[in-house]
Amino acid sequence: MTNDQHRTIEEYARAIHDIAEYAKVILPSYAKCSNAPRDIIIRNFLARSVTSLNGLVQLWRVQDYHDCWLLYRGILDRLFHLESLGREDSFEVFEKWCFLNRHRYKLKCLADPTLAGKINPSYFTPSDKDTQRFESIGHERVAWKRPRAKEVASEMGLDFLYSYGYDFASMYVHPSAIEGEEDYSRLLGIQPEESYDDQITAVHNACLVMIIMVRVALILSKLAWRSVVMQFVDHFSGFIAGGQSEHSVDLEKLREMTDMDLTLCQRGDR
Repeated sequence: MTNDQHRTIEEYARAIHDIAEYAKVILPSYAKCSNAPRDIIIRNFLARSVTSLNGLVQLWRVQDYHDCWLLYRGILDRLFHLESLGREDSFEVFEKWCFLNRHRYKLKCLADPTLAGKINPSYFTPSDKDTQRFESIGHERVAWKRPRAKEVASEMGLDFLYSYGYDFASMYVHPSAIEGEEDYSRLLGIQPEESYDDQITAVHNACLVMIIMVRVALILSKLAWRSVVMQFVDHFSGFIAGGQSEHSVDLEKLREMTDMDLTLCQRGDR
């Protein structure tokens, strides 16, 4: 979509508010119906991405477009991780790899004499539970590698998400000789020599990637969901593409169901 085809920031903000409310409705179902590493990771990926999406809107409002692309890339990276974990069924290995690496990093900091008295011990000191777990599995060699974004995008049949999404946004990760001109003009309150795009595309694309992630998350879950849960995803996708806000009706139905204490899912066979 070109800029004149995009929705206004207020429309995107309302849509993002809706998807955050949707997450508040469905995420508790993960905790109620499953405590498997797969579903814990999925729910946490969704929660983190919703937070990033909310942050992206706030950055756009203060014209920090550069960092909008950074958050967009983070959401996209999380989508690629989720897809790869599902394809390889490696959620448990991934969780163990993350735990061991974080625990070892904490121990390394605590053992470094140059950091004595300079770090917050309450943050770096592992809990008794984590210490016991590390003593149990710390000797294991966990073979897991982060997925390559380009390969995952190709496997999904969505190469453009890498070429024109992840790869493009990666230009904003490292310092560049052509960055900061817009920030310089805005900071000093002077008229820039050239006009700059408002980068609403970053918000639009982030919404699209977010709803793709929600769809992948629901499919990969070990849970069987009510049809209205997926219906929201379809209608939200249509809204971002220029359609009506039918997803708002789905959200209201979901709220009513939770108010009536009706379950939104049940354990599946996966």
